[in-house]
Amino acid sequence: MRIPQVSYGPDLTFPSFPYGSRETPLSLNCLLYKGGSQVHARHFQAAVDAGTLGSVRKGRVSLATRIHETINAALVGGGSRLTARSSIILIRSFYSWMDENGREPNERLIKEHYLAWADHMLHLARSRKIKLQTAYDGVTRVAITLDRALDLTVGIARHTTLWRHLRGKRLWEAKSDRVNLEQAFSFGSLLLSISNALTTSAVRGPVPIQVPLSDGRMHLEWLRLMPPDKHKPGVTPTTLRLNAKVRERLNANPFAESRKFAINLRVESEMLIFIAQTGMNLAQANRLRAGSFSYHSHLNGYQVRRLYKGRKKGEVEFEIFGEYRPYFERYLKWRSENLSDPLDRLFPPADPRRASDIAPLFHAVRRRCKQLGIAFVSPRQLRRTRVNWLRRSLHDPSLTAEMAQHTEEVLFKNYDLPHYQTALVEVSTFLRKLDPFTPSAGPGACVDRQPEAIPGAPMAVVGPDCISPAGCLFCVHHRDIDSFDYIWSLDSYRYLKIVELSSYRPSESDHPPPAGMVVERITRKLEALGSRGRKTSAWLKEAAARVREGSFHPRWEGFIHLMDSSLEARP
Repeated sequence: MRIPQVSYGPDLTFPSFPYGSRETPLSLNCLLYKGGSQVHARHFQAAVDAGTLGSVRKGRVSLATRIHETINAALVGGGSRLTARSSIILIRSFYSWMDENGREPNERLIKEHYLAWADHMLHLARSRKIKLQTAYDGVTRVAITLDRALDLTVGIARHTTLWRHLRGKRLWEAKSDRVNLEQAFSFGSLLLSISNALTTSAVRGPVPIQVPLSDGRMHLEWLRLMPPDKHKPGVTPTTLRLNAKVRERLNANPFAESRKFAINLRVESEMLIFIAQTGMNLAQANRLRAGSFSYHSHLNGYQVRRLYKGRKKGEVEFEIFGEYRPYFERYLKWRSENLSDPLDRLFPPADPRRASDIAPLFHAVRRRCKQLGIAFVSPRQLRRTRVNWLRRSLHDPSLTAEMAQHTEEVLFKNYDLPHYQTALVEVSTFLRKLDPFTPSAGPGACVDRQPEAIPGAPMAVVGPDCISPAGCLFCVHHRDIDSFDYIWSLDSYRYLKIVELSSYRPSESDHPPPAGMVVERITRKLEALGSRGRKTSAWLKEAAARVREGSFHPRWEGFIHLMDSSLEARP
């Protein structure tokens, strides 16, 4: 029997960080073997020991070692474990693609391989197999790792077509901005409903646990049991009896293991509420320890300090709004009744076997959001929504930055988002200052309340003023408006003056009737408006058709009917 030759190569693991009992240690040893990146991390070492991956490829050692040193340096320097894990997963995906396409990774050819992989990711995005943003994020993350490993001064991602495709493309739409705020309120309402419902008596009480929602619905928590109405058709009576017995045993045991699902849901909800109230980073909130706290009034809330033995007070841990204090104290009491964490974390995980520095992904809350049709709002989005809400409410960037514990530069660069309604108000205010239209006595608008006649105006007959509609039409400050409503109003006013002209009785004076001059002035204006383009010409035809049908503008309709009635009453 031939015994396979096993070669292990350098150790590319990350032993300096603690791992949970169920967690697979981070490792880049798979990069040393052809096809190693395609093997699941849990089964990789067994494959190496069995010799199915062959021996270490010497040409891969140098580049793999430099990539490992780059990621390890970021971890030791205080970098996020989630970021490191994401980088390792993407590097494995990149190496897996190279193995599938017969490309050997080394320092000399890695740039060429990377650009080809980026084009492959763009092709997947255009084929709609993955999202374009997913492709961009993956290509960018791998590029950052390679740039640092190879000491590149110009980022390798700048040479990809994908980077040029998405560069600077970040648009904010009015609809998305409004929906995000509405989603945040709906999501917060759900979190508060869970916090209110999952009391100690409810968590230890009968199943299902009732969670009344603010919209009138009732959500039932079955603690991973199968609800009776969810059984598939044709289920056997034996299965139904078995489920009923499991439920009876659970109701009889208030400290059953499965009750941790309700406890974990409450902890995740409280953690998200805490982040929304304090604006604290998820990693910071995950590291907080429980204990006794003191509250000191500050602005519209409290500065919260930790209390130690001997009445020694620590530094300010976080700041909260005044309305949140009773909810926070209620959670501390509930936590002491239902949780015992060896590390005494403020928001301990339901599974103690998880590494202590790994922040939760809020799977329990996500599942409830999916069941209830409510959009999940991540901790990062909660913090950004909170900062922008403060920014618009306070109208003070420096105070907002202080409350968010940022500098103004960080606030505007990473948190401040355009707001549709605010932008509309600001643009409208600017345009009013630029060309301050005001309503005029006649159709149209006025830019100055100082009447001044147009050149050649018949002053003896119709003089400019700010009282009569006819006077506006002979003033230099009168402005036409490029809209159908204005053209309809102008044509309706002309009809009114035509009716008035029909009742005119000439005098011995040589002056022409004022109404006739107004009709002539309006006619010239309508002709000028109709010559501006197809759109205004179509408006002009529609307005003329309405006037012929007797459908007048509301501003002049009453005057026209009164004028017609007076003419009919004449003998």
